[in-house]
Amino acid sequence: MTIFWRLVLAHFIADFTLQTNKIATWKRESRIGMLIHILTHPLVTYAMTWPFLSLPWVQTHWIQLNGWVCVALLAIFHWLEDEWRVWSIRETGSPDSTGFFLWDQVVHLTMILAFSPTLSSLKSDPWVLPVLCVVLISHFCVGPCLFHGE
Repeated sequence: MTIFWRLVLAHFIADFTLQTNKIATWKRESRIGMLIHILTHPLVTYAMTWPFLSLPWVQTHWIQLNGWVCVALLAIFHWLEDEWRVWSIRETGSPDSTGFFLWDQVVHLTMILAFSPTLSSLKSDPWVLPVLCVVLISHFCVGPCLFHGE
């Protein structure tokens, strides 16, 4: 599960820490903004999973996908989900709500789980979970004050 937890951390860094309110607005208004946001994900993820990229992550009787391919597929699925979210908000006129946010994260984390190697252990590198906690705490506690000028 080392790779899974690194993927989760990379996702939260790219989706929370590196996606400021300005970028979040830009991705809703412009294809370039969406592209910048989406390209952030594989760059952070490749950096976080570098030692494991050549290993097979997904193996079935028919296919074998290494980390390079899985990260690229995760980026594509991330883009599709974010495009759907932007389209849904724009077309329905619904406000971007906690429900949309939670749905978005469930979809992203489900894709991460689907493209992670299956291992019998929940072990992770000792530094990953504490850093993940710092990213989440800083986003939900400190981030709103910094980004909204409070």
